[in-house]
This record gives sequence, structure tokens and C-alpha cells, in this order.
Amino acid sequence: MQEDHVPSIGLRYWVAFMAVSAFSSSAGDILVAHPALGAIGDALVLVAALAVIFDRERVDRSKTDAWYWMAVLVILLLVEVLVEYAVTALGLGRAAVFAGLAVLLLAIFAVAWSGSTFVITSHMISRPGLAAKPMSSPPYWIAMAVASALGTAASDFFILGLGLGHLGLAMILAVLVAGVFALWRLPQANRQFVYWLTLAIVCASGTAAGDFLTAVSQRTTGLPVGAALTGALTAALLLLWRQPRLNP
Repeated sequence: MQEDHVPSIGLRYWVAFMAVSAFSSSAGDILVAHPALGAIGDALVLVAALAVIFDRERVDRSKTDAWYWMAVLVILLLVEVLVEYAVTALGLGRAAVFAGLAVLLLAIFAVAWSGSTFVITSHMISRPGLAAKPMSSPPYWIAMAVASALGTAASDFFILGLGLGHLGLAMILAVLVAGVFALWRLPQANRQFVYWLTLAIVCASGTAAGDFLTAVSQRTTGLPVGAALTGALTAALLLLWRQPRLNP
């Protein structure tokens, strides 16, 4: 993905990521509850949509970050469908899914982020101010899918597997988010590690918020209305809180 289409890493980035995670959780619940083509069929449609996004982004010469957030949304929807499929259809426990994704993410880092690739991505993430951006290469998107799945699985595991509840999980995640944001401000912190840790925790927070909204909307206005409201709030956030521009 072109660097002009990748948002800077800052408060807007993380708030937007949490909002997109909440929306994808609500919309993903609809896909899981009412699959159009079955779980695998829906997953293939999402993969095709992701391919179209990357193809169209490649020829767009504007400086919008809409392509980035559309790709993130589709990846999170895909993750939601596949995690639920692993638990319900394949019979894997939520703890096993969580542990397996953590191991897979570490394996991706060991294989894909070695040598020059690790140096380049670390440099881009560690650049000062608005210049700090993730390197949106194929390994990055693969790692994002796994890290997002890890966050989603963690949220489901703590809420459903351990019966922690939305409020208890929210308190834990609030402390974790504050902790990783504090690490992010330390100059000696490993920005590469902190970035992916933050992404997984923010995704878990968004998923928990989306699950809570899903539970509320199911009892009141209905699941589609809740997803539509979450989507509208996410779109409004991205449109009204514009991506800052670097000085030419």
C-alpha cells in the first residue's frame, strides 16, 4: 500500500482502530449468525473484497487513508468469521485458539521480520511525530490479521470462556491500554513490540465494546440497527477527524 494512503500512528489512529474493531465485531456477529454462503463462502467473499481494495488502492494517486481503513475493516470481519468458525464448527476451545494465534504471531515475526525488513519497519514506526507509520507490506497485513484475531479471541475467551463479563474485561483492558500507551512514550521502548501489543489490546477492546453493543441491541433495537449505528459512528469519526498532513 502506498505510504500516502497509510495513516500516521497517533491518538487518531488508535481511536479509529478501536472504532473499526467495534463495528467489525457488530457486523461480524451478523455474518456469523446469518451466513449468506456459509462461513467458508463468506470468508472467500471477504478475501475477494480485500483483493479488490488493494488493486484499486494501487492506482489511486490521492492522499486519502480510506483504503487503509477499508482493508482493516475487511480483515477484521474475516477474522471474526474465521475465529467463530474455528470455535463452533471445528470444535476448538477458545483458550486453544488464543494460544495458537499467539504462537502463530510469534512465528510470523521470526520468519517475516528478520534482517532488513525488521530494520525498515522499526524505523518507520519509530519516526517522530506524524512521520511514524506502519509499513503496509504483505507481511504486515498477514501479521495484522493474526494480531487482530488474537485480540478477538482474547476478548471472547475472557468474556465467554472465563465468564469475566464486559465490565470486568473493560477494566482490565483500560489498564492495559494505559500501560502500552505509556510504553509508547518511552524513547528506549521497542516500538515494534509495543506497536503489535497495542494493536492486539486495542482490537480486543473494540471487540469487547462491539460485543456489548450487540448484546444491548439484541434486547432493544435489534442486531442490524446496532451494527448500523456503530458503522455510522465509525464513518463519522474518520470523516470528521481528518488525517493530519506532514509539512511538504
